[in-house]
Amino acid sequence: MAKDKTGFNDPIHGYMEFDPLLVAIIHTPCFQRMKDIKQLGASYWIFPGASHNRFEHSLGTAHLAGMMIERLKDVHKDTEFKDYITKVDILCVKIAALCHDLGHGPFSHVFDTRMKTKLIKYHESEIERLSDELCEDDDKNERKVYHDKQAKKLEDWEHEDASCDMFDYMLETTEGLKDAFERKHLDENKQSLIKDLIKGKKPAKDMTTQIPTVNGKTKWFLFEIVANKIYEVDCDKFDYFARDCHNLGMKSNFDHLRYIHNIQIILSPDDNGLHLCPRDKLAFNIYELFHTRWSLHHRAYQHKTTKAVEEMITDALVLLEEKYNFSEAISDMEKYTRLTDSIFYEILRSNDADEKTNKAKEILERIQQRNLYKLCGQFQPTQKLEINVSKAAEDIASLSEGRVDPNEIFVSVVNIHFGKKDQDPVKSVLFYKKNGEITSSIGRDDVSKMLPQTFSEQYVRVYGKNLSTDVDKQIIEDCFEKWRQKNKY
Repeated sequence: MAKDKTGFNDPIHGYMEFDPLLVAIIHTPCFQRMKDIKQLGASYWIFPGASHNRFEHSLGTAHLAGMMIERLKDVHKDTEFKDYITKVDILCVKIAALCHDLGHGPFSHVFDTRMKTKLIKYHESEIERLSDELCEDDDKNERKVYHDKQAKKLEDWEHEDASCDMFDYMLETTEGLKDAFERKHLDENKQSLIKDLIKGKKPAKDMTTQIPTVNGKTKWFLFEIVANKIYEVDCDKFDYFARDCHNLGMKSNFDHLRYIHNIQIILSPDDNGLHLCPRDKLAFNIYELFHTRWSLHHRAYQHKTTKAVEEMITDALVLLEEKYNFSEAISDMEKYTRLTDSIFYEILRSNDADEKTNKAKEILERIQQRNLYKLCGQFQPTQKLEINVSKAAEDIASLSEGRVDPNEIFVSVVNIHFGKKDQDPVKSVLFYKKNGEITSSIGRDDVSKMLPQTFSEQYVRVYGKNLSTDVDKQIIEDCFEKWRQKNKY
């Protein structure tokens, strides 16, 4: 081990070494917070091995990103690109990989997907309720403005935004950290680059003036290591696929080390940009990456019971929006740092006895007792549907002749794909041949006739929240089938 580096032993990647600046980041409260955020959120309630956290995933991603960019620098040491990767570039990529998940909320993606949707609906319902009140006063108008502001803020919010905000907050509140950055020549411009690397960029969408250049060539490859928005192959996925499979007891046939050791930088004729380019022989390996993604979503991330637990957790949390102010916290990092998975037990241990707290406790206690919302029906449409799940629940209940309360069911629409929705993701990849020739023509049929014909699928599900008998379940199932036939789904 280099004398200035610190080592960590990891069950996935073995021994990992980190530069002093990265270790300084790791030893901050903002980063340590991720030890209390499960990587797979609610999945831990279904898969007992899914106990790993965002903390170790972030370490693994930084390790792989460092390995990749240092490998690229070594590969090109005797080529025209030998000076295109600087020490500062390497450090920026490592830091972006390390900090890319700082902004996750409680239960990881549960917070920035289902919870976000429910918070928006909560604020919209409050606006509607206030509008229906007969009295008119300044306080009422102020509250309507407040809820409208929160709803709009949530609509545009992603967890990557919070990661960037948390990164800034960490620099401002950690004594000596900003000075340590400056000593490594990481000024405000480089700090902005790190945040851009966390968010990722697309050549067709983002201005090239925002991207580092060298000799008039745009260094897009820096954005294809941590969060690759071009063809979705990056170190974030390398780590979480390997780590999730390990902890879930599943297998992955994708070999990220083979990918890292068979890529180089090329000058794309399409945009005069410098991009990552894997060997053509990796095409099947890349399909295996996306197959692993599909398999994990199909078997774990979108598991029918996982979605039930997610719905229960978010039902409980939204009840307590007025108490915890989740909507405000996403833009207030001092508050946001206190939001972790521990909120589950904080609510259960609360001495508050108001109606909403008691209702939230009841829901969380049901999770502990395995008294979960129950799947009542599911179908797979032949074409992708755009379904308003709230309206769908109302429509299904309306077919029950008053026997089903729309508030006692929920509809879940699950979309699973290979990373680029209905497109073949490998068609977005530039490959190089053994002779150095660049090709972008490799597709499914060039690799195997047995690869998927379609790259996305959808499931529509309906759940009951309080089913006392099998008869209740059958009623919902029958109404769901009537709704499906009525809409010709």
